[in-house]
Amino acid sequence: MIAYISRVEERDPAKWLIVTHHAPDWDAIAAVTMLNFLGDRQWPGIFDAEVTFNGDGGQNMSGVTEEELLADKILHVDFGGGRYDHHAHGGSEEKVGQCATSLVVGHLNSTVHVACPHLHDLVEYTLAVDSNGCSEDEMPFFIDRLFRQAGNSELIQAAFDIALWAISCFVCSTPISVEFEWQPFVEEFSGDDTDMINFLQQVTPENPGTHSLVMYLARMWKMSREEGSRERVYAIAQTFMTSYNQEQIELLETAKADFARAKIWTHGSGKKQITVAFVRSDCPMLGRHAKSRQGGDCTVFVQEFTTGRVIVFINRRHQNRINVADVVKAVRWNELVAKAEQLGEPMPELIPAKKLGGPGRLEGEVCWWFDQNTLTLLNGGIKHPETPLTRLGGERVFEIVVQALDHDYFPPDFATSCRKGECRHSRRENCPLFNWQLNHCISVRHNDPNWNKSAQTPTPPPQDQATQQSTPTQIPTTVIRKGRW
Repeated sequence: MIAYISRVEERDPAKWLIVTHHAPDWDAIAAVTMLNFLGDRQWPGIFDAEVTFNGDGGQNMSGVTEEELLADKILHVDFGGGRYDHHAHGGSEEKVGQCATSLVVGHLNSTVHVACPHLHDLVEYTLAVDSNGCSEDEMPFFIDRLFRQAGNSELIQAAFDIALWAISCFVCSTPISVEFEWQPFVEEFSGDDTDMINFLQQVTPENPGTHSLVMYLARMWKMSREEGSRERVYAIAQTFMTSYNQEQIELLETAKADFARAKIWTHGSGKKQITVAFVRSDCPMLGRHAKSRQGGDCTVFVQEFTTGRVIVFINRRHQNRINVADVVKAVRWNELVAKAEQLGEPMPELIPAKKLGGPGRLEGEVCWWFDQNTLTLLNGGIKHPETPLTRLGGERVFEIVVQALDHDYFPPDFATSCRKGECRHSRRENCPLFNWQLNHCISVRHNDPNWNKSAQTPTPPPQDQATQQSTPTQIPTTVIRKGRW
């Protein structure tokens, strides 16, 4: 089995070291699992490998060549641009139609292994999940949550044990998802194992952080037939739950304290209220707290980390209150303008609204990735440390989001005509919001019979207008305050 080490310096140089990205997803873990199970012919001894995350112990392996790493018995998986990474990296192009798991299986030619009859199903399923995501009743959702919740070495090792076991069960005989009802599931254990019954009853279905964990642990417990294996599942469960609950309590207190410092803007009331907040903090639970009903109940939350990275969280419960694409379009456009100003390049040309606000990464703009499944706009992160930092900064992103969502806000020089339903933007009079392609701005133009369509392709503004284009005059004055909760 694979052993997790928290620092590269702790490795046994006689063993293989598999390095993947932080908070590994289903694809990364499945690829590591296949290397562990099937890679011994290609990489002798990898069945007994150690695994760690890039950057742990202060050692970042992103700049080291694959040949140098292999000479030192180190394999990259799902990052770094090597043979088992499908992402674009440095000068290499994205391996379209592939994922880390398909690259591992293809390289090992592992389809000949009759011990894994569902191996092809695993590859196809992983490709689909890596591209389109999955629902909450599926194993990849559980694996992803498990590693995101693991904050110390003990929890990470337990997460690897659970993930490796679960994936090995699947490729051999077990389906991935399952219909699940709580009470009948608990009753199934009657007379079977008192410890597991008590464990299940401690966890309520209202707690999604433990719900999926217990569901899969209990399924594995029930499938276990080897002597002592049920005790092992139960021990893993207890270890994870004890550490997880304590860690969550500590993180929640940190999140509450950090959110009390939030800069907050609100607009409207009742079910139409929009709340945008901004905090500088490294707390990993802050986004969840900011969006929760018990926490900030924010429509959009902007978090800036001490590294300079920024995440924009959009609350799925509130998504019908706003035009989500407007947030994405506004941030991306301002990033392009900031880049042009900093590098002395020509101002960017008008980008179609659907392309500017679309999922994934915008061509020519490498700082931001929009995850449509989670409604999150990401400026890199622990999985992609190579992503350049935004030039905008968290507070400026907050201001941009507020300006994009406040339909009462228009640049002062244009506000009067905009509110009359007249768009004055032209080559001579460059409106700062025009290129943001905001939905309410587009509505003004479409409803204005005098709007000159040719003005949609303006020439780049003179240098004295560039600043105006990238930084509209002021943030809307509608209710900005700190520490509302």
